[in-house]
Amino acid sequence: MALSFVIDENRNEFEELTQVITRLKLKHKMKYFSRVRDAINYINESGVTPDFIFINHEMSFLKAYGWFRAIEGMPKLSETLNVLYSEKVPANIHLFPSMKVDHFYTKPSKEKHYDDILTRILFKPETPFYVLPYQFN
Repeated sequence: MALSFVIDENRNEFEELTQVITRLKLKHKMKYFSRVRDAINYINESGVTPDFIFINHEMSFLKAYGWFRAIEGMPKLSETLNVLYSEKVPANIHLFPSMKVDHFYTKPSKEKHYDDILTRILFKPETPFYVLPYQFN
């Protein structure tokens, strides 16, 4: 079973993603952290390596950036895919690929868009960096 961490000061996105997992009956587990430091401590103490990390750009860029700085020194996360999300497209989106951000999406307003975005990120390796709902349909 695949594992994703969600790092966000607010649990809303974690709850949305968990609902998608349940609604689509995906074999995927989600774990929530409100702080970057807590996720790093959990990885170091448990030895668990997540398949995906979803992190909120709006936590403050420095906090999100702190995650990407921290993982540079964690070789066991070299295969983990990092997904950044936001309410809107940030002005600094051009920096994301150089920070090891594998995917970016803006939070959708409809359930079916969440379903589409999450399943493409989790199961379709050819999904581009900026994930738009139904961009291939």
